[in-house]
Amino acid sequence: MNSLIINEKAAALVEQLAEGCTKATGFSSFSTTVYDTAWVAMVTKNFDRETRWLFPECFKFLLANQTDEGGWKSYASEVDGILNTMAALLALKMHADAPQYQDCPLPEDIQTRISKGSTALQGMLDHWDVEACIHVGFEILVPSLLQLLRELGLSFNIPREEALMALNHKKLAKFDPRMLYQKTCTTLIHSLEAFIDRIDFDRVSHHGAGGSMMGSPASTAAYLMHSSRWDDEAERYLSMVVASIKGKEHGGVPSAFPATTFMLSWAISTLLNNIFTLEELGWVNMRTIAGFLERELENGNGLVGFAPGFLEDADDTAKILLSLNALGRPTSPNAMIAAFESEDHFKTFQIERNPSFSANCNILNALLFVSEPNKYAPQILKATVFLCDLWYNGDAKDKWNLSKQYSRMLLAQALIRLLFLWDTGALGGELEDLIRDRLPIILTQILVRTLRDLDLSQCSEASAYAVLTLTYISSLPWLSTLESQISGAIGKGKKIVHDAVIAVTQPEYLWVEKVTYSSSILSETYCLAALKAQASSHAWGEAVQSLADISIKKLTKFTHFFSQLPLFSKGPQWKLQASLIEGYLFYPQLKRMSLDIFPRKDMAKDDYLEYIPLTWTACNNNQKTPLNANFLWDMMVISMLNYQADEYMEAVIGDKFANDLTSVKQLIHHLCETTSTSNNETNTSPEPNGDKTNGTKKRPHSDCNGDEPEEPAKRNRPETNSTSENRSAATSQPVTNGSAHNLSEVSQTLSRFINHILTHQHIAHSSTHDRSTLLNELRSFLLAHITQIGDNSSFASQSSTPKSLDQTSVFHTPDRSYFNWIHTTSAVHTSCPYSFAFVACLTGSSALGSKKDCFTGAEQKYLAQAMVRHLAAMCRQYNDYGSVARDRAEENVNSVNFAEFHEGEPGRDGEAGIKEALFGIAEYERECLGLTKGRLEKLVPRKVGDVLVLFVDVTDLYGQIYVARDIASRMR
Repeated sequence: MNSLIINEKAAALVEQLAEGCTKATGFSSFSTTVYDTAWVAMVTKNFDRETRWLFPECFKFLLANQTDEGGWKSYASEVDGILNTMAALLALKMHADAPQYQDCPLPEDIQTRISKGSTALQGMLDHWDVEACIHVGFEILVPSLLQLLRELGLSFNIPREEALMALNHKKLAKFDPRMLYQKTCTTLIHSLEAFIDRIDFDRVSHHGAGGSMMGSPASTAAYLMHSSRWDDEAERYLSMVVASIKGKEHGGVPSAFPATTFMLSWAISTLLNNIFTLEELGWVNMRTIAGFLERELENGNGLVGFAPGFLEDADDTAKILLSLNALGRPTSPNAMIAAFESEDHFKTFQIERNPSFSANCNILNALLFVSEPNKYAPQILKATVFLCDLWYNGDAKDKWNLSKQYSRMLLAQALIRLLFLWDTGALGGELEDLIRDRLPIILTQILVRTLRDLDLSQCSEASAYAVLTLTYISSLPWLSTLESQISGAIGKGKKIVHDAVIAVTQPEYLWVEKVTYSSSILSETYCLAALKAQASSHAWGEAVQSLADISIKKLTKFTHFFSQLPLFSKGPQWKLQASLIEGYLFYPQLKRMSLDIFPRKDMAKDDYLEYIPLTWTACNNNQKTPLNANFLWDMMVISMLNYQADEYMEAVIGDKFANDLTSVKQLIHHLCETTSTSNNETNTSPEPNGDKTNGTKKRPHSDCNGDEPEEPAKRNRPETNSTSENRSAATSQPVTNGSAHNLSEVSQTLSRFINHILTHQHIAHSSTHDRSTLLNELRSFLLAHITQIGDNSSFASQSSTPKSLDQTSVFHTPDRSYFNWIHTTSAVHTSCPYSFAFVACLTGSSALGSKKDCFTGAEQKYLAQAMVRHLAAMCRQYNDYGSVARDRAEENVNSVNFAEFHEGEPGRDGEAGIKEALFGIAEYERECLGLTKGRLEKLVPRKVGDVLVLFVDVTDLYGQIYVARDIASRMR
């Protein structure tokens, strides 16, 4: 489709919008819904002592749309089918119970329809994920409908009723019927059907606007049904809405009518966002629309709702501000700020259960497009911090649109505009830390997820969102190596959109009301904008150029190296490269805090530090459901600390306390117990990673310079079976035979490490069981290092130790078999079990709810422990396989030093044969890991399963790296 045709279609759309402005009734392009239609079908009216159904065509619509299974459509989510079927069943039962009413004959199979509908509804309720639902008012609508159906003899069970009623009580905690009787309007007016038998409908008549109850046919129908005084204006409103739907959908009604302001502001702000010119859209029609929007804003004293006369909201107000400023009509946001600004975000309505991600994006955009944005720097900062925090926490799901890409598109648009203003000096310096710290990471994550999802998408409107997102992001300097991939994705997305526009396909159900709906106007708007949009060629200034300093040569070498590993050998190259770019954006903050806990005296360059963020971002983007940035950051820090604990134990404890390890063991017991006790008493949750500024940690600029990745490496690995250690000194201050001064330094260092783990901000919200497991695994991890120091010392002192570096010695004095050692001492020493316990605490508290066990029941807990032991053993064996020479040089115990590898297996002579045997055992552990992990994944919730898969992949990746390279630091 050429540019001329696109311009013509856009101009025709604008003409349609301008015509809508002139209609006294307003307009809407919302799709019809069974839910609202059912409510309208239940309205009756008395005519000369005779009661009739007022809208028989709506009842016919319900009959025509009942599915073969007995229920009614689930447009795009579970709750759609539930609400549609509940309301339709209510209408069918009311009609069946009143056969004497005229003008609406009952079908012969009405009872069969009711029976099949009831069975279908119960099946929907049995599988409903209540907590995942975001639709408007479902938490008050579903309980109310259940009660109304029960009164008519139809009862249903909800397995997750406790969760539903918790949301219901939260929503209605401060509800008082008098709220609805007052002059001030609330969003509850849009859902009056939820308050049947709870309010006096005669006392809400003053909320009618154009005959409707806040534009809701369902709410208006409920009002008309339960008011003792007939409201002719409400009847005219419903008649008008029913009559407005023509063709095969006649008899159905939309979930909202009119939606004039919403339609206009969304369409115009989207078309004008550096995509279409006023000339292309048509001056005359655009002036008509601009005049309408200005009048609406003036009539509402700077605030508007989704249609004239309706409750004001920040979302529609922001879109009007954005539209008018784009039209060259400067408009102040002061009224919006005064009405909707709260302590840490902007509210959509004065009363709402949870904030809206998209509304805050739209508000931020509106503030960034005013003539002097610097005047609103505090509000811009507030909205940006709020959005960045939600993104980092994985809560960027919007409550007004089901597509994840919609949220990404809005956030990308706002953040790119923010970068532009900051780059040109139009914003103050208070935003700099936030911009440097988080924006490059967020925008890169948006890019990766947009590219990935576009590969799977065939939805035209969501593809349009993706195209617009990519055009916003395309010019960012640190993404230049992905230019061809971005360009190709834009082309693919445009083809999906183009084909849908040519075929005049029905718009997808993406938008959220009480049930999901589609909109022909919105769909066409985004599709035309996507077809017209071009990748940005903006030349960024020095400020943005300095946000990321990534060596292209080093990036290329790492991409090549990772692509050779089994985990990434079959994946697309672009995704790996983009993931490594994302990892490098995390690297400066990791480098910044690398000396916060462990000193690094007498250690070589920490080559492993560069690998850590890369391993987490690469594996995360390999998952079906990537985890959030906060989780990635926490695990990057834990990974770094684990390497540093290895180094510290070997370089400091092994050097200064080799003859007094008992004192260090006692110290570890003491610190673990006292830290745990103190944490339980105070129940504090300090920030684990330092101070925060403007909601984010300060981090320096990237120092990822250098031409090549350091020759990789493996960890120093002291290991031990800590369960056999003496714990008699656990609650008393240890006594040392060595230097009290040196032990004091050790105490301070280990105390910082233990405190960081046990007082992490999310650990306080984890369950008692998970916290206890973490404490025990952390203590075992530290004690394992001490025992390994002793083992290494014993091994090094053997008189038979060869001086040649090409011979493998036998460890003559182990206190256990190789099998026992690899599954106890060695597994604990890898840090895998304690790190997994840390992950379980984070996951249980965030994914399942405060104080909930991550794994529940004997089977889950057993399999989780078995899985992590197989994982740790496998990774250690790969580790040993890749570092035989290094361990020999440093005289550390390696798997190949155990006698079992020297018992002359046929065909396995010399070191090559020994390593082959070790690799074979590691592959056996992989098989065990796969079996255990597969069984566990079937038992746990999806959110827990996602974390489990990522943790296993990252740990496995380190094993694969060790086979190829050795990335640990050595003592100088």
